[in-house]
Amino acid sequence: MFRFILILLFFISLISACRQSELYEKRNVLPKSTWDLQKPVKGTIQVTDTLAYYNLFVCIRHTDAYAYNNIWVRLKMACGKDSLLDTRLDLSLGTDADGWEGSGMNDIWDVCKKIRGPFRLPKKGDYHYELGQCMRENTLKGIMSAGIRMEKVK
Repeated sequence: MFRFILILLFFISLISACRQSELYEKRNVLPKSTWDLQKPVKGTIQVTDTLAYYNLFVCIRHTDAYAYNNIWVRLKMACGKDSLLDTRLDLSLGTDADGWEGSGMNDIWDVCKKIRGPFRLPKKGDYHYELGQCMRENTLKGIMSAGIRMEKVK
């Protein structure tokens, strides 16, 4: 009997490990830890489930050398010719009193900010996004990578 339960648990864990991922995350590494105003990061998310609800995050990895407590970004998302999102966001990365937000190791900090959700996507297909910095500097120093994360709400 014990052997049967052990084999059953093994197959259940094997089947659950083969499920499709319910998370999309892509971060683009920025050369020399600088983010050029004219070079947004881009990507594509393939959506097959229009009945599910999603949360959308903007993810930034920066160093202690980053000069500000926040970052202004512009996020555009579209499916074909249909625009889903075009917004400017002021994301707090920390405060002088409390330090950097997110998780950090040595002088590198990682922050993911929820910007929308839960929401549904209107149709199946490829959703293209573009995330750019819109600070007052053409070349923003101290940003190592930027991207988005989209996860299904359980």
